[in-house]
Amino acid sequence: MMKKEVKAVTVIAGCILAGMLIAVQMIMPATGRSVMVSEIVRAIIFWILFIYIDVKVLKKGKKKKISDKGIRIAIVIMSVIFCGWISKGIVMDLIHGSESMELTHIVTEKAANLGVFSMNYQLIGTDENGNKIILKISGDDYSRLSNVDHITVVVYKETGRIVSFE
Repeated sequence: MMKKEVKAVTVIAGCILAGMLIAVQMIMPATGRSVMVSEIVRAIIFWILFIYIDVKVLKKGKKKKISDKGIRIAIVIMSVIFCGWISKGIVMDLIHGSESMELTHIVTEKAANLGVFSMNYQLIGTDENGNKIILKISGDDYSRLSNVDHITVVVYKETGRIVSFE
């Protein structure tokens, strides 16, 4: 294949992969056994996006001035820091696993969000130590839990994702 054809196939394959990952992100439940899959897919989407941007930025800088190379390197470093920040909670949750906690003073909230996912739902409660805990829930969970005063949940603490209600 010619160089342009390879580039076109690569871009098409990347777009298909990104579309599939976004579709998975949209259909994954907010709570349940597969919540970490949703978090991992979200992180993968950002990593793919920033790797693509970084490759493009570095390729354009091959014949430029030294100051331009410094800017390009700074862009790459910032994207790695951002993706690392997005992935930190996932890695910590995978290392530590889920934990059971009892929450009291339960409040459920809706929060409008910009972008593809227009509405976020949250369960806010107080744990045994008096700490305020904010967890992501689905719209169905929002309706079901709106009149609950206390609940025991199995949760991934860093990402705020609920595995199950007890």
